[in-house]
Amino acid sequence: MVTKKQVYDAFKILNSIKLNSFNKEQKILLINFLRELRNTSNAYEEDIKFTESKLKPENFDEDYQKAIQYEKAIKDKTELPITEEEYEDFKKKYIQFQSEFIAAMKEEDSKEIEIKSDGITTDMLSDIMTENNLTVDQYFTIENIISL
Repeated sequence: MVTKKQVYDAFKILNSIKLNSFNKEQKILLINFLRELRNTSNAYEEDIKFTESKLKPENFDEDYQKAIQYEKAIKDKTELPITEEEYEDFKKKYIQFQSEFIAAMKEEDSKEIEIKSDGITTDMLSDIMTENNLTVDQYFTIENIISL
């Protein structure tokens, strides 16, 4: 069993892989596996969007952009778009939002599901890693959802 978050993280990596080095049967196997991951990943992504939309304070996105501009202005020593007080207020809102978001997603993140990865081998994963220049961390993210 794997969690929805693990599937989501792995799908983000696998969705962009190339399958050029695989034979026809392996390509079909991997595409079917990706389809299964896609369904879970898309549903999880919708859960993220829904949760964010319910928890984001009013004008959050605009204030976030202003905070980024503020940080850039400090770095570049240019005119500040907002006051330091406004920036600090936003940081507090941001931390509160992140805390609430993490708490709201905790149960969803840890929901376990079964993924069918029959036929996918460590050799195939190694080939995916090599052909797509994946990092070791990305490899292990994928390996975590595959029952080898």
